[in-house]
Amino acid sequence: MIPRAVFTAVILFVIYALCKPLYPAGQSLNQWQGNLVKAQRFLYGNQDQAENIIIGSSLTERLNMGFLPEFYSLSFNGLSVFDGLTVIQRKEHPPAQVLIETNYILRQEHEQFSSTINAEINYQIRKFIPVLREEYQPVVIISSGLSDLIEKKRGKGSEKAEIISEQNRPDLFAKLLAEQVAKNKKRPGCELLSRSFTKLRGQVNNLEKQGVTVIFYEMPVDARVNRLPKPRIVRDYFHYYFPDGKYQFVQPVDCNGFSTTDGVHLDDKSAISFTNYFLEQITK
Repeated sequence: MIPRAVFTAVILFVIYALCKPLYPAGQSLNQWQGNLVKAQRFLYGNQDQAENIIIGSSLTERLNMGFLPEFYSLSFNGLSVFDGLTVIQRKEHPPAQVLIETNYILRQEHEQFSSTINAEINYQIRKFIPVLREEYQPVVIISSGLSDLIEKKRGKGSEKAEIISEQNRPDLFAKLLAEQVAKNKKRPGCELLSRSFTKLRGQVNNLEKQGVTVIFYEMPVDARVNRLPKPRIVRDYFHYYFPDGKYQFVQPVDCNGFSTTDGVHLDDKSAISFTNYFLEQITK
């Protein structure tokens, strides 16, 4: 009975694998899966040859990558730059240039994400059997198909998510901004600062030994958050561990010229504005 069940499962898997070219990759069901899909596309797809990699948090996710066709973003929602660096370490060929966001450097590496990326057996299996990657999981394919069908029946774009801003939802925006102000008022501990920056310096040194150019950049946030103790201390540590003249930094912008949806994430208009500035700075 058991051998027959195993045989049937193997046959169904082979059929599913052979049918892969007939269906598109599915859309991620949640943030965690979306991060894994992005990492796996980078590792297993043509992006493995990408020469310019942007590493950041959800703040960097606001960049409009349509304006940056020669760049690949390894910015992950809810994760840190260390998680992006973990993915890069799996590249067979190092990129020419890596741009690292400075805002959330104190956020530590996600152990489960790193162990998933670094699991050698799973890495090799997914490399040669694409249907085992996150974006080709049956539940993802089915869910994406149903979502597309429902959207077509309702009419594409009939229901758009509400955009939160200081203008159209001042009450909610004030609450979200207050949360960010409270977080950034706190001075980070010396042990956390030292551990984070020592780790980053070690990883940057490893990249440079491979001939990779490293550039640091800071995403603009609400000016009321930008001037608080935590971001100011982080900037000071960056310039201590990575002195000007030896390391490259994108010139920070005046945050008064940008708007956010919650105090830290740029709204669409400001995201486009900063993307253009970002591209201008790194290509000049």
